[in-house]
Amino acid sequence: MAAPTITDSVVATGTGTSVTTGALTIASGDVLYVGFILSDGSPGGVTSVTSSGGGGALSSLAESGVVQSYLRLHIWRSTSPTAGSVTITATPAASTTEMAVIAVSVAGVDSGTPNGSVVFANGNGTADGTSGTVSSGTDALVLDFVGRFLDGTFSMTAGGGQTILDQANYSGILSGGSSTKAGAASVTTTWSRNTMGTVSNWEWVIGGLSINGATGGS
Repeated sequence: MAAPTITDSVVATGTGTSVTTGALTIASGDVLYVGFILSDGSPGGVTSVTSSGGGGALSSLAESGVVQSYLRLHIWRSTSPTAGSVTITATPAASTTEMAVIAVSVAGVDSGTPNGSVVFANGNGTADGTSGTVSSGTDALVLDFVGRFLDGTFSMTAGGGQTILDQANYSGILSGGSSTKAGAASVTTTWSRNTMGTVSNWEWVIGGLSINGATGGS
């Protein structure tokens, strides 16, 4: 039984009423996952996440709610996106100060049960941001999305065994990223800060999920 593989990923940041990524490659049969991080005085809901390729509509898979006063992570999914080179546009319910969107196309995903439940975690301070425990398996792949406040344009470092897919920083304040880690019975992911400063006390939010392989994941 083979674990899923990443076809492509892309990240974009912005402000206001929507944010659109650059080109994302989607192969036939891929499943599309999108993490949308909102940062504001009261980050709200999401009106839509759409693909320029049309096809299977994206729908909300899970969201963290408002955490640490200023962050909110929404995760959307399409199990039948149109293949090709597309852009992804994420639209919040209201104009938002800082946003980051990460889109990931995944091949070899189980068509019956694409993924397990999303596990969210959040916190603040100088220690690593650590996900909740994700139940997975050797024929699965753990995917996470993270948002964290950082000073300047500094990046984050992912923990051992993780492969960073993309990350970007908006306006020297909000960093968003995504990574994968091999599936196992119990998996956590971590992201550390590579900067000094006190931007909102380094508040962070992480959402992780196990993506099941086409021949039957955990």
